[in-house]
Amino acid sequence: MSIHRFTPPSSVSRIVFRYANDRPPVALVSAGRTNPAELWSVRRALEGMGWECVPARAEGRLGLQVQGFKDEGQLVAFLQQNHFVSAAASVTPEPGDHPSRTVAEWLEDKSMKICGWSYIIGDVSLLLSGLMSGRSKETLTGLLYTAGGAVLARYGNIKTAEHVRGVSERLGEYIQEQGATLPEECGLFSVLKEKREGMLPTIDRFLARYPSQTTISIYSLGSLTML
Repeated sequence: MSIHRFTPPSSVSRIVFRYANDRPPVALVSAGRTNPAELWSVRRALEGMGWECVPARAEGRLGLQVQGFKDEGQLVAFLQQNHFVSAAASVTPEPGDHPSRTVAEWLEDKSMKICGWSYIIGDVSLLLSGLMSGRSKETLTGLLYTAGGAVLARYGNIKTAEHVRGVSERLGEYIQEQGATLPEECGLFSVLKEKREGMLPTIDRFLARYPSQTTISIYSLGSLTML
């Protein structure tokens, strides 16, 4: 963890960066005495970069929880360029900052993706065999198997953030079903808005949440084509 503190007249008074092993960091951007309207401007600017940004409160401070940025420097530089923070900051590194994962932890985190790539090797071989021999059923099976392996290689190992987003979507939909209106500054409003963006983002989120189930379904369909 590391803490960046900024002096007035910065809109942002403090940024706390937290790390979970060597995964991308999460930042808690505190507004200090900034009014909600000014904090909303900061949030809109961060979301314009494609970063996930939701309201949060810590130690009595109104703020934003931000993730999706590459590192501390990228977020701080962006806030400086948009004049949300002063040019200089007091940085306090904390013990245990920037820890790295062990080999066992890395394998555990990437196990499904590794399996997906290993499946692709065999599945492509089956596909090429069918193409070269002119066996259409074998070709179709190899194609489907390759697609299944690609899903696992791309989306394997479900991230906690996807689970949280799924719960947030269901909560937001439930609140709306009860007749309540979600304000635009509410994090649930942003989640539901992203859900309705279009077909491709919806498919991408579905595959990210259910990679193994999708792969098994595709493999089952591929097996049926061999009959």
